[in-house]
Amino acid sequence: MPNQTPMLPSWMLPCPILQPEPVRLALLACLAFKSSINRASTFDRKHYFYPDLPAGYQVTQKYSPLAKGGVIRIRQDAEKGETRFLDVRLDQVQLEQDTAKSFHDPDSNGTLVDLNRAGAALIEIVTQPDMSSPEEAAAFVRTLQAILRHVGASGANMERGELRCDVNVSVQRASPDSPPGTRCEVKNLNGVRFVMGAIESEISRQIADLEAGKPIEQATRGYDAVQNRTFHLRGKEDAPDYRYMPDPELGRVVVTEQQLDILRASLPELPDAAFERLQAQYGLSARDAGILVALGEGLEEDPTHDGEEGTASVGVTFFEEVARGREAKMAANWVIHDLLGQLTKANLNLVSSPIKPRDLGVLIDAISSGKLTAVSSARASSSIDALSPLLDAVLSDLSVEAEKVRQGHHKVLMRLVGEVMKRSQGQADAKRVTEDLKKRLGVPP
Repeated sequence: MPNQTPMLPSWMLPCPILQPEPVRLALLACLAFKSSINRASTFDRKHYFYPDLPAGYQVTQKYSPLAKGGVIRIRQDAEKGETRFLDVRLDQVQLEQDTAKSFHDPDSNGTLVDLNRAGAALIEIVTQPDMSSPEEAAAFVRTLQAILRHVGASGANMERGELRCDVNVSVQRASPDSPPGTRCEVKNLNGVRFVMGAIESEISRQIADLEAGKPIEQATRGYDAVQNRTFHLRGKEDAPDYRYMPDPELGRVVVTEQQLDILRASLPELPDAAFERLQAQYGLSARDAGILVALGEGLEEDPTHDGEEGTASVGVTFFEEVARGREAKMAANWVIHDLLGQLTKANLNLVSSPIKPRDLGVLIDAISSGKLTAVSSARASSSIDALSPLLDAVLSDLSVEAEKVRQGHHKVLMRLVGEVMKRSQGQADAKRVTEDLKKRLGVPP
């Protein structure tokens, strides 16, 4: 519920209480990152004064975080079909309080503050400076999304604020003996394309300043996606300026080996492991394995995605169901080249696909046995495009009958099925029409 009373943030609040669920989710992420988990971690207060911090301090884990180290391997397709890997080292993983959301109001030329998320628990993942391009940063974010979704630590949908990025950017002269550049932090980037845009813009700004003889001053900056430029927010403080101190109201987080064993047993297969297994078990190329593993990443930017977690492995699961008892490379080709092509035309993805693994398997078997030609199968799979709008039209034109079905008069359903078959001139699959209509009208299968 939105904050409606301006005085509420200034009230004296009770002592903070650490909930077990954020700790569990953070530990799952740490195990996936292969981080070294501290058996006892502590909380600190980070003091600074800014409108997004009502208390004047932020609870964080500066000196004894939940975990140290770890690595996230990113995969990039290079030229000539080659795959390049980069291991991005993690510095630490910590729990901390979220701040408020501030944004610029062009009408008043001022800054507005939304306190709804202030004080909520979040996981902060701090990396080492191992990335050297906007493309590598984008690949890192997508890989991180896939990992967090696989283990259930987060939906990681950036458009919904479930994952945000702060990027530290510095440039260095090409000569080998030149010192490292001064870094500037660009805050609160909520999309992969914004991460890339902010990095590119900040690199250009710093290079232009250096070439003009202006020094780069360490600062915190924001990103204006409309104008594609970064802008100054505040001067960047160092650790002494934050006056870190142990939090007197929160105790230690103690993690036992037994608790970690239980969490390890619950971990699903991670993207890297799936990538290697698809090649070893099914003989797939690195390219095809990478595509199947990547399906589900970036779904937060897909309008057909409903935001449910657990979709990051949808490509692997779909393929393995199709490949069961069939030639694996043929199954992969059908999923990647034929089915995905038709789904893209229909603005769908594997999660929302009306063709299920069983259906695609039947299609492949029919071609293998000679009962169906490749041309006929292409026509069958392309029916995705035509069937959906046809069902929409019938449900709209026969809205009275559709409402009767929703109210439990299931015999009326056949009237709708007959109308679809009539309008498709008998070309639609009656069984699939029935199943799709039942799904749309809430009729049990």
